[in-house]
Amino acid sequence: MHVFNPVFYDEYNLMNYLDFAVMKTAKLYPDVLREEIYLLFYLIKDNFQANMKYLRENNVDVDCFGFLPVRRNTRNSVEAFFDMFNLINAENYISVLLYMNDKKNNRYDDLYKKYAFKGDFTIISKRDIAKDHGLGRITDDEKMAKIDQVESGSNSYIHPSIFIPLYTPADIEAKEEILRDLLRVNTWLLGGAYHQLCCFILNKYDSLKSFECLHCTKNAACFECFENYYVSFKEMIEQELFPLSQECGSDEPFKNMR
Repeated sequence: MHVFNPVFYDEYNLMNYLDFAVMKTAKLYPDVLREEIYLLFYLIKDNFQANMKYLRENNVDVDCFGFLPVRRNTRNSVEAFFDMFNLINAENYISVLLYMNDKKNNRYDDLYKKYAFKGDFTIISKRDIAKDHGLGRITDDEKMAKIDQVESGSNSYIHPSIFIPLYTPADIEAKEEILRDLLRVNTWLLGGAYHQLCCFILNKYDSLKSFECLHCTKNAACFECFENYYVSFKEMIEQELFPLSQECGSDEPFKNMR
């Protein structure tokens, strides 16, 4: 049985740091917890951690859909990231979110009329708004093309379907490349979201207090500590994702059950 590389779950890892950072943020900046920027970061963070918990338990060999929960979460995180970026960089973008939440009682700013598609703001609408408001400052065409590819490829997995591509235990190499692309995009989204959150806190409070990390020896902005785990995680993605094989249990797991 092929399993996900356990090196991702070493004692000090990116997921643990995220839990620590959220706890410290709640303590140092309690008012931020009500901000839309924080809520969108938390959504992206939650999706990332949910992906990692799923992968830890997943039997890669019998996964016939190719990491379906990760695909769904990725699609959700991409849209959340566009919303987060636009709230920071696009004037009165909150009107778009309010309109999408309650179309009867809200209307969006006329600035965004050209982006609407049949009265809706799709993920493509939100991406185009982001591009027109400086998304190119934090990404390049190659990275954006990969995000678009992974996001559009995940659309088929939002709703239940038995007509999506299926994979067999023999497709281990294909599964590895699928997962590698998903992890690359999710990691980039997480890094961008965390950096935007730190910048938002810095602009709102004119300072970014030290989280006083247990293993931090410098008085530095906290996204520097995050960056160490972030870079290490990205390097692990480029390694073999399924290097180990564990023996399966009994072929008759329910034999002794009554």
